[in-house]
Amino acid sequence: MNVVNLWLLIVGGIILLFALDVLLKKLLGVKKRRSVHETSGKKAYQWVRGVAAVVFVSLLWPVLSLDSPFYLRVFWVSFFVIMTGIEVWFEYRYIKASRQFIKTLALGSVLITFALFLH
Repeated sequence: MNVVNLWLLIVGGIILLFALDVLLKKLLGVKKRRSVHETSGKKAYQWVRGVAAVVFVSLLWPVLSLDSPFYLRVFWVSFFVIMTGIEVWFEYRYIKASRQFIKTLALGSVLITFALFLH
């Protein structure tokens, strides 16, 4: 894949994510984006995301030293899956009424799909 096609894919992906975001907001009736930070789950959310980030940062060097594009792709896809899963779970648990977690799940799925098929 040459550089021009890669940039077109990235720009197209960003446009697709933006359009999907707007469409899902209208379909689900999400008026204002709420954050888990505005709920009683703020401390647990920060702690879980922090631990996940530390784990992935500590695994980054060994994965890079393997010098394999396959393992690097598995690393980044795993990172996106875990971080999106944490986000969706906390949104479902603490701000379920807004149905915002459905939008986050859909956008995360599209992002993960792009990460899987990006060469």
